[in-house]
Amino acid sequence: MLVVMIPAFNEAATVGEVVRKVPRRIAGIDVVRVLVVDDGSDDNTELEARRAGADHVLHHGRNVGLGVSFRDGLEFALAWGADVVVNIDADEQYDPAEIPKLVGPIVQDGADVVLGDRDVARVDHVPRLKRIGNKIATGAIRRATGLSIVDGQTGFRALSRDAGLRLNLQETYTFTHEMLFQVAEHNLRLRYVPVSFQRRNGNSRLIPTIWTYLKNASGALIRGYAAYRPLRLFGSVSSFFLALAVALGAWLFLHPWSGSPLGMTPLSGEAAIVALLAISAQAALTGVLAEAHRSDRRAQAEILYRLRKVMMDRERARQGVWALPDDPTVRPGGSQAEPNSGPP
Repeated sequence: MLVVMIPAFNEAATVGEVVRKVPRRIAGIDVVRVLVVDDGSDDNTELEARRAGADHVLHHGRNVGLGVSFRDGLEFALAWGADVVVNIDADEQYDPAEIPKLVGPIVQDGADVVLGDRDVARVDHVPRLKRIGNKIATGAIRRATGLSIVDGQTGFRALSRDAGLRLNLQETYTFTHEMLFQVAEHNLRLRYVPVSFQRRNGNSRLIPTIWTYLKNASGALIRGYAAYRPLRLFGSVSSFFLALAVALGAWLFLHPWSGSPLGMTPLSGEAAIVALLAISAQAALTGVLAEAHRSDRRAQAEILYRLRKVMMDRERARQGVWALPDDPTVRPGGSQAEPNSGPP
């Protein structure tokens, strides 16, 4: 079964059309179901999704963010019995008719995760500043993960059931960056397919301003580096302050009576060197400790994966792949699943 997941926040004008355009017959897939995650909308998003034929609407009592919406929707889809999950935005920027292109590599070639490549650099309607931001962020993730990422921020992506069970996402603003860090962490097989990317009418709910995006996206990247590449991050910080200490020490050695380049006296220059060395050592120690914690977290993630797999496979066998999960569940972000017409 394929579950097409559509996170939506105040998207009443477009969510119905996205739901209607989801293809219900796809090669290699027996059943296609549509799950809309209404992230606390105060318009008719939920009503329009139901009218358009969504098989289920998962409703958040308040707006908790795209990251939480994706996590809740993925958890629900897996408990529902999904073999493949596709995430697509509710604003019509992606074409639902291209969903089979993302599903194909999973069904036919055994890929774990498939990303839709928007080729943002050549899309005229994307503002230049956003194109630059996408290029920088994608490059940073590519460098951190070692993956050949061409569009790290696309929301149009598919993943297999096994990949979904392995993900343990924590970010609230977005899931795109953290998911790729975990793809690399778990050695999941990643593929890319070209997809179209349409102009959006109106302002983005997720990115009201470019500065909001830069603040939140850069924070997510830094947290990703700290969690999944701590030695690289803190090693770079340590090396930077060590280089400053060495440079200042060399200056004082070559110019013992002139003070530092910053106008310090020799004594204050020596104190600055000690401070820089202390910061460098602290950063290095932090990196070592964080790396040890990362090893523990990887072991815990493997245990969690096995437990989730056993529990969800048992639930799938008990209810049958067409049944909705019994428990409506009040989720961590304040979300509540409200049953709609489930599969037959």
